[in-house]
Amino acid sequence: MRINLLPLEFRPKQQVTLLNLMILFGGVILLLGSAGFGVFEYFNYQESTRKLASIDQQITFLQPQMDEVRRLEQTQAELIKLQREIEQIRGFYQPQLEIFNSLARIMPGNIWLEELIIDHTGKVVVTGQSLNIPSIGNFLNQINIGEYYQSTSLKEIKKEEDNDFTSYQFNLEMVTGRGSLEYDEKK
Repeated sequence: MRINLLPLEFRPKQQVTLLNLMILFGGVILLLGSAGFGVFEYFNYQESTRKLASIDQQITFLQPQMDEVRRLEQTQAELIKLQREIEQIRGFYQPQLEIFNSLARIMPGNIWLEELIIDHTGKVVVTGQSLNIPSIGNFLNQINIGEYYQSTSLKEIKKEEDNDFTSYQFNLEMVTGRGSLEYDEKK
């Protein structure tokens, strides 16, 4: 009989055990998994750098267009701001001024207005003078084409003679929504 007096650490052990094989197999799998993950990440990094270089190239190519778009957006914002200011300024003026302006734009040179009455219902009465009757008809036609008037009627034409000068006085009635309280409420 042999007595082994060596401490347990130094006693001979069985070299191949199931636990040792499992540890070795797990280590090999962990090493291979780490290497595979490292290779995957390397190729992923390479692809990302290629995409980044491509995007940088596209940004460099598209930079002038992006600057133009920014400039146009700034111009659009300024135009919107100016349009709001114009609308605010128009809000300060009475609607009757639009009627005066529209009549002034369409009035022929040989017609002049003596009286213009706008009441709260939107009815407009115009008294004026002309050198000839066709000018009055032309003026009446232009008023009917205008955007502010729903209906226009010629009430009277009177011939006035003063020495060698002949003129025709006329009265017109028009209906417009501008300047009326009902129009403002509908708006």
